Amino acid sequence: MVMVKQYATRQEAANVYGDGIFVDPVVASEPVWVVAIKGKAYVKSVGIRGAINHQAEASQVIYILSQKTGDLLGMDVVPANTTSINSAP
Repeated sequence: MVMVKQYATRQEAANVYGDGIFVDPVVASEPVWVVAIKGKAYVKSVGIRGAINHQAEASQVIYILSQKTGDLLGMDVVPANTTSINSAP
């Protein structure tokens, strides 16, 4: 299942998905889309300096995208043994 939700601000999305508080008001006020893909998935991601992190089984993958640019602003993986991040939908 794929869920796409629009948030008026990045801070509003962060409050739902537990991403913390943005000190910079420009960053906090940016409108975003959150795309959550629920279901069994295997995720590989590129880390710092291009190092590939280990493959992990997940029950949900969450992407935060800028509405202005389409840039990927954040990503989170819910481990397969849990169902959600901070009770997010």
